[in-house]
Parts: sequence; structure tokens; C-alpha cells
Amino acid sequence: MAALPPGTDVCLLTGYLRDVWISFADNMPHYGVEPDRPGRARNFKLARAWRTVVMNHHLHCLHHLHPTLPWSALPRLAARAQDAGAMIDGGGYFSALPRRFRGLNHSSSNPFASAASR
Repeated sequence: MAALPPGTDVCLLTGYLRDVWISFADNMPHYGVEPDRPGRARNFKLARAWRTVVMNHHLHCLHHLHPTLPWSALPRLAARAQDAGAMIDGGGYFSALPRRFRGLNHSSSNPFASAASR
């Protein structure tokens, strides 16, 4: 078997980690959302420094409600909303990932349910 060119293992690992993150990040705003909810996704809080890095993925519900808008227009749309704070019902963007692995819990201890009731 021929040896891989130098740096191939780093490239493969980076590609794998990127694919894993995209898979989790794409599922995160949809996880535990009621089927009849408009947009069928959540919006999250995210520090301004990260918003460009994740291409405003934290405003995923807005993306579903306005799919033709470019990702760069979503923050302006959120700022114009009557109560932008009420649109954030998923809590923190990065803290939502570990909650995803705890499984659905439809009781009052569900972190998404308590965030949505605020």
C-alpha cells in the first residue's frame, strides 16, 4: 500500500471535523421544535464576534421564514422585529449543542420549553 502524501492526514481530519460540526449545527435549531411552529426552527443568542463565523446561523428560524434573504441581511431583520428578544428562544448557540445530546424531555425541566416561555 502506498504512503499518503504529507499533510493528508491533517486534511482528512479537518474535513471530517468540519462535516461533523455541519451535521450537528444543521440539526441543532430544528431539534425538539414542534411540527406546527412557523419556521420549524429556533433562533439563538450569539456573541457578535461569532456571528460572521457561523454566517448568522443563530438566526435559523428567521432564515426559514425569509428564505430568499441573504444571510447577511438576517441581523437587520432581527433588529427591526418588534420584540427581537422574544425571537431568541433557543438560549445560547454553543450551549444548545450539549442539550441536543441529552434527548428530548417534554417536561417543565426542558431547557427549550423554559426558554420559549420567557
